[in-house]
Amino acid sequence: MEATCLYLPNRLARLIHLLVTRHLHQPLQLKHIPRNIQRHIAHTSGLQGALPRLRAQEHDVPYLEHLRAVREHLGLISFRTYGTVELARVLQGCCTRHEDMVSILNAAVETLHLQHFELPGFTTLVKVATTVRATINKTIFSQVMGLLEEEGCLQLDRLFEVEADETTSRWNALKLDPKKASLSQLRGILSQLAVLEKLSPSVNLKSLVSRSKFEQFVQEAKSLNRQAMVRLTLMKRYTLAVALLEARRAQLRDDLGTLFVRRMFRIRTHALNLLKDLQEKHQGHTDALIDQLRQVAVLLAAEDQNDVLTKVREAIPKPEDTLLDIDRYLGRTRNNFVPFMMKGYLSHRAALLNFLEGVSVKSTSDNKDLEHSIRFVLEHRSEKDPNLSTFTIDPRFDDVVIVPDVPLGWVPEVWRPFVFQHKGREVWVLQGHPLGLSKLYFEMYVLLHVAWELKSGDLCIEGSEDFANYTQELVTDVEMQAELPLFLEQMGQEGTGAGITRTLKQKLQETARWADARLGFPERSGTRIKGETFTLSRMEAEKEPEGFEGHRQRIVQACINHPSRCWMPCLTLSTCFSSARCSGPFLDFSLS
Repeated sequence: MEATCLYLPNRLARLIHLLVTRHLHQPLQLKHIPRNIQRHIAHTSGLQGALPRLRAQEHDVPYLEHLRAVREHLGLISFRTYGTVELARVLQGCCTRHEDMVSILNAAVETLHLQHFELPGFTTLVKVATTVRATINKTIFSQVMGLLEEEGCLQLDRLFEVEADETTSRWNALKLDPKKASLSQLRGILSQLAVLEKLSPSVNLKSLVSRSKFEQFVQEAKSLNRQAMVRLTLMKRYTLAVALLEARRAQLRDDLGTLFVRRMFRIRTHALNLLKDLQEKHQGHTDALIDQLRQVAVLLAAEDQNDVLTKVREAIPKPEDTLLDIDRYLGRTRNNFVPFMMKGYLSHRAALLNFLEGVSVKSTSDNKDLEHSIRFVLEHRSEKDPNLSTFTIDPRFDDVVIVPDVPLGWVPEVWRPFVFQHKGREVWVLQGHPLGLSKLYFEMYVLLHVAWELKSGDLCIEGSEDFANYTQELVTDVEMQAELPLFLEQMGQEGTGAGITRTLKQKLQETARWADARLGFPERSGTRIKGETFTLSRMEAEKEPEGFEGHRQRIVQACINHPSRCWMPCLTLSTCFSSARCSGPFLDFSLS
């Protein structure tokens, strides 16, 4: 492009237009480009001599000529070419994902940049974005209105009514942020959630709009009182009310999930502390058992084996009590805290089971065993028999065929002696399936396992935010295939799996070679690599070179003898350069 610009001012003007348009994706006339930028481009390109004659290029004719050449060189499509129709199409996708105007404009600029479109003027961009956003929001409002049934509309209208014996509406109370939930409020939050479920219509607004739009609707609903909501159009009023109700229900479910997990872990921690206290309390019994074992070992190791059995009986006068003490010791040493959880569980059993009934708990994986166990627990919640049957006999077969009512293979070994028992005895196992359960112990383990799974994300609470199904946030295969070429282009990688792996390995090797050469890795970096273990430790200080201590003492002595020649004279030897705290270097001293 420079070959066609032999005249220096013409060449400088075109270079300025090229650089500015490449960075802004929007052409500007020279009179709108700051003079400092023009001088910088001129000096860096060696065309500073053309600066005094640059004003001649500010007219329309040279500007249009430069603009045509710059667009052709950069491959930009002018706004007059694609027009407001294409701009509205781009903004439609941005307004569908975002509600805040700043986010919409940022997304639109990025999309236009990737499609090599020139950016329109800011006023034009804001005007079209405002129009498109209003159109999309009206479409959303009409969708919500179409999904609401007559009963749902009546429920929403009751939120803005003031009862005769009240001074405010339910809407103003709904807008207030709830207090921080505590463990003692588990029952109260369950009742609040039940009340909101009755007030809320059966519309899932989150499935219709993006997260940012939903949050914006919620914030707008919180900022409007009853009178302001009534003045809105009916469709918008219903949409904002549905958004706030849905957000409040999600917050209550988050609080319930958090309190449930904390309660179950507190019961477990209390049981572990009781077990630890018991172990410390019976430490004397443990020492006595070890002493008896030592006496028996000494008798068996002696050369004289006459009357060994008599001597053993003397060492263990009551073998029945000793066996009982051994069994208790084994129970304590195996860290079996399960029996100690029962007292705490019975105190909160009703509220914990109400939690499972009040919220919908789903598995985020293909394994549904815990969901079946939850349904089994809730179905037998009111039964008074402490022992439950876990099977039915299929009458279609002549032989006895066990059909399990609930999967039990996931119960760990530490819980099996307590869960798989019937009237205090271990149950029979037929065809690989236990034939009975202890109701309370099974409930307790299912609830504890639910708490673990909620914390890890393997279980989710429908309608919750903190305990939502994370798999729904993952990119689908269709979206991945559509966005993969753009991602690879931005990352500068090849479009195949082998190519990506090869590029990453090459970059990793280059980084490793740089670390070896510049940082002395791993010998001088405090790093130890053993197998797959990577350990960082404190680096040892390097040894002082030979003669350095004498050199330092001579500087200290010179500072003491001639304080006027030191930048910052020290008062005592302990604060001088020898302690590495003196910041005043010594001047013009001969250290020979």
